[in-house]
Amino acid sequence: MPFIVRPNCRLEATSSRIRELTASDGRKAMSAKLYTSLAEAIQGLKKRGFTANFEFLDQAFRHVNSGRTSNAEDLTIVEHYRFEGSSDPDDMSVIYAIESDEGTQGILADAFRVYANPELGDFLNNVRIRENS
Repeated sequence: MPFIVRPNCRLEATSSRIRELTASDGRKAMSAKLYTSLAEAIQGLKKRGFTANFEFLDQAFRHVNSGRTSNAEDLTIVEHYRFEGSSDPDDMSVIYAIESDEGTQGILADAFRVYANPELGDFLNNVRIRENS
């Protein structure tokens, strides 16, 4: 089932794997940095200002520290990274660097494949992405 993020960009999950986030003209709209592990990505994103912790609750993102909530139309996926466990291909995760319209930058991690949160996937269908040139 494809995860449509924006009409000209999509995060497509087919055959139990995420292909990539792409713009309609074929340009990758992915991440600016390369990380080798989920922990490294979290640390790097926090150093770059993505310090808010988001949780997905009741079809909205909740900023854990402030308690504020944001709907999909209030958010932008700035970057995302996908990781696969070196010893277990089923150990897969994705981390999203997200920015709210009010300027709060934070991160959210999720599994994917069989362990992914389908409600989160549906929610992310409606979140904008920022295309990198």
